[in-house]
Amino acid sequence: DFDCQVDIFFGGQTYSVMAIEGIWSKAITAPATSGSLPMTWSVACLEGQGVDLTVQATSVKWIVVDGTGPEPQEVLSPRPRAILGGENHEVRVLVQELGGLDMASLELVWQVEDFETGDVIRSGREPLLLDGEDIDGLSLELYGEMNLSEITNEMLIDRMEVKISIAGRDLAGNAVTGLGGNTNNPFLATWNMEWLQPEFTVSPSAMTYSRLLMDVGDTTSIQLEVENIGTLQGETGVSFEAVMADGQRTLIQRTTVSAEAGSIGLVAVDWGPEMAGIQYVEATLDNGATVSGPTIEVRVAEEPTFSQKLFGDVNPIIGSITGVLLIAVVISLLAWMRRMTVNQGSRSDYDWDEYSSEFEDDHEDDYDEMPSTNVASTTVASVAATTETAEEETDWVMGSDGYWWYHDKEANEWWYKDANGDIVKHP
Repeated sequence: DFDCQVDIFFGGQTYSVMAIEGIWSKAITAPATSGSLPMTWSVACLEGQGVDLTVQATSVKWIVVDGTGPEPQEVLSPRPRAILGGENHEVRVLVQELGGLDMASLELVWQVEDFETGDVIRSGREPLLLDGEDIDGLSLELYGEMNLSEITNEMLIDRMEVKISIAGRDLAGNAVTGLGGNTNNPFLATWNMEWLQPEFTVSPSAMTYSRLLMDVGDTTSIQLEVENIGTLQGETGVSFEAVMADGQRTLIQRTTVSAEAGSIGLVAVDWGPEMAGIQYVEATLDNGATVSGPTIEVRVAEEPTFSQKLFGDVNPIIGSITGVLLIAVVISLLAWMRRMTVNQGSRSDYDWDEYSSEFEDDHEDDYDEMPSTNVASTTVASVAATTETAEEETDWVMGSDGYWWYHDKEANEWWYKDANGDIVKHP
């Protein structure tokens, strides 16, 4: 029989127990502080030989005290302040654990919330894997996939954010804490999701005038290009103001302009300066962006001169030349019309001469019976008409039938040009 006292040294305290036939057991209390603590024992009744020093590796037992759960230390991916879209994202987290992770229990928990109300829009749980084989240590890397493909573009019109946490425990049954051991806030990180919204801007040369030389009372058209560099179609308000050299401002018009995402919207307004002097137009968007147009000098309107009234904005020299050419064309046209009228009358006389001999034969008896005075008068009239016709006729004249005619007075013959241009004698 071996009945002897056994002394146990653990955590700065000594525990004694009586061994009965070499068998003993003793309950000891570990300290509240987590960590690895040494434990040794000795047989008290064997003075000087009660401590086993034959194998130093087994003479001291290291007791691991694990009073806390796994502590996430840092989120490696996604990076802080990243903007997340509706797709898969890899999440990597560094965790500290002394006693060992229960890998089967670890899960990545994510949720998408409305930024304004905090309402949960979508959520999910994904398994976490360990990068490596050690389940305990000060820097254990866990990774998993966060699938946000359920978030559509229609949903991204509203502002949302994503939060993640880790659910699970270690081998001692301690639950995973928050970042750095925080037990009040389980969320490890928060990211903003992509927020589809219009964003308007203007370039320094975005404003142009239709005219730069202006008098009081004149009107110019102002055109402004507004670029939407955002991710959603939208519209914005634009205020146009006339700014004098002394800083005095006058509102011209307030309007709106719309543009698709990534495109340019155009807006145009009319401006009629009411005062003379150096001035320019400034446009201001609803978001505060401003742009100014060219600076111009508006003059006092002057009374137009006679040439300005006559020709307007046209160069007087060019206007005069144009007027002379127009008058020459009108005169030429009138002369041609008069000539055609005269030629048509000559052709009628020629037609009468052709058939006058027949008429005189048929009425020769009547002429014999007429008084000599009437015959003399008729002869004089005929001579006068013949003289007048001779003065007006030309060699070739256009007839009413569309052909050119020529009268050979000596032979008393008529010639004409046919459709082929040949000269043919009239039967």
